[in-house]
Amino acid sequence: MGNKALLVGKWPNILNDFKSNGKIMLYTNLLNTNAVEINDMTVGIEFPNGMTAFGKTILERPENKNEIIKQISIAVGKEMNVKFIDLKETKQNTKQENSVENMMSNLDIPFNVID
Repeated sequence: MGNKALLVGKWPNILNDFKSNGKIMLYTNLLNTNAVEINDMTVGIEFPNGMTAFGKTILERPENKNEIIKQISIAVGKEMNVKFIDLKETKQNTKQENSVENMMSNLDIPFNVID
């Protein structure tokens, strides 16, 4: 729990370090993101406005992802993994799942699962 607060406060500094160290592609693609602790070993980088295909390609490159992992690990004081979370895509998937469930319940057709 302590690391979560620690990371939240340090995320803007990590982004600024990317900028000042000439890693502009990382900086610009991570701008307007949030870092959240998913568990003891994983940090999620949330993209509230979604990820572009170009941005995803840049961030998924091994050298870039390793640099992000390295900076986060230094900031929290232990080795961490990174997961990119596209919040826009997550919302759309949730809406689609809900609409399928609603459609099925609106049909009012009973169905039984037979083992």
